[in-house]
Amino acid sequence: MTDRRVSPHRPTRTIICNEFREGRDYSNWRPKGSEDWLLIATISGRGAFVYDDGCHASLNAGDVVLFQPGAYQDYSTDPETGWWHLRWAHFMPKPDWLRWLDWSEVAPKTLWLTLPEFARERCFAALERMVVSFRLPGEDRGSLALNALEEALIHAHATLREDATSRVDSRVQRAMHYLATHVSEPFSMETLARHAGLSVSRLAHLFKDELDQSPQQYAEGMKLDYARRLLTETRLPVNQVAAELGYDDAFYFSRRYQRFHGHAPSRDRTPEGR
Repeated sequence: MTDRRVSPHRPTRTIICNEFREGRDYSNWRPKGSEDWLLIATISGRGAFVYDDGCHASLNAGDVVLFQPGAYQDYSTDPETGWWHLRWAHFMPKPDWLRWLDWSEVAPKTLWLTLPEFARERCFAALERMVVSFRLPGEDRGSLALNALEEALIHAHATLREDATSRVDSRVQRAMHYLATHVSEPFSMETLARHAGLSVSRLAHLFKDELDQSPQQYAEGMKLDYARRLLTETRLPVNQVAAELGYDDAFYFSRRYQRFHGHAPSRDRTPEGR
């Protein structure tokens, strides 16, 4: 279609981003691509993507496409669905970001990733912070937006790893994330089940099936793993580490630590902290 108008774009040295809710008339065509990278994440609705050979693909909720500099770009709202909610960013990645961008290549210089449900919430929340940061006034808004985009890319990259965590049921994932967020709070099975959207008995059964341990065992193991990192990587004394993790009694914390790690917490103190 030689009569099509090329979509304008001014390349950025850092980041330009936004969030669109578009109808049937929305489309962009850049046969020579852009000089920066372009990320498009479908939040809901559906987009349509055309490869440079004329083949079509749908961009459904959870699909993220990444155009490298010079990649053919032809995307629009899917005409049958009639609406498309997307978040996008034109950006220049920092050198150390490239290790997070080893997605599947579906066309020359065009990468694709379908986010599983458990990762979608975190990745899209980071992209939302990216957009909000860029909209707010201030000379650091670009840096804040880049930081949020970096977080989104890390979450996206984590879905490519074939580890046990990436295959865990999304409801158990929510429970795990809640425990990591509230690491200093007393364990409450009722609160955890409510956050995961399950009954207490169902969460206990599902947790055991997925992780081969109870939620309470997982919670304490996570606390004690984190305690070891605090002891080896900071100068915090043992009693303060215990308090940081919600243990009122430092002696009880030391007993649990020794039972879990096989030695006293004092053995893991950094030399500077002893």
